Amino acid sequence: MTRNNTYPKIYVFKEKHGEMHYLLGSQEAEDKMFLEVLTQRNGYNYYGWMKDYHPYGVAPSFTLEEIDLLPPSMVHEARKLRSDYNNWQKKEEVGSAYRFNYINVQEAIETQNAGLAKSLLTEFCANEYEGFQQVSFTHFK
Repeated sequence: MTRNNTYPKIYVFKEKHGEMHYLLGSQEAEDKMFLEVLTQRNGYNYYGWMKDYHPYGVAPSFTLEEIDLLPPSMVHEARKLRSDYNNWQKKEEVGSAYRFNYINVQEAIETQNAGLAKSLLTEFCANEYEGFQQVSFTHFK
């Protein structure tokens, strides 16, 4: 994304059914745009799935400490339990990050924090229908 601090600026947001174009004449307009886009997408429930995202389901029955205490005769079971636990932990870290993003989306909207809104929208850029870019143009007077 090209960054410059001069105005006017044009941003293009990719949406499910086309693109939205914003022509901005000031930093205040840019802040308002990022908040509006985030608020609109939140209203369309773009981020609702993040609220309670748990990709792996229920936590494992045993902690790593409990697995380590299993007798040597259960070495194969311990390996499987440890592998299951590690898989759950990795996926839970991803889920935790999504849940944290959901909280941040709500905070950005409630506090009208344009910097946080821009940061979140930038992070979500790789998601389907959530990309945006600042485009170059030539302005003749």
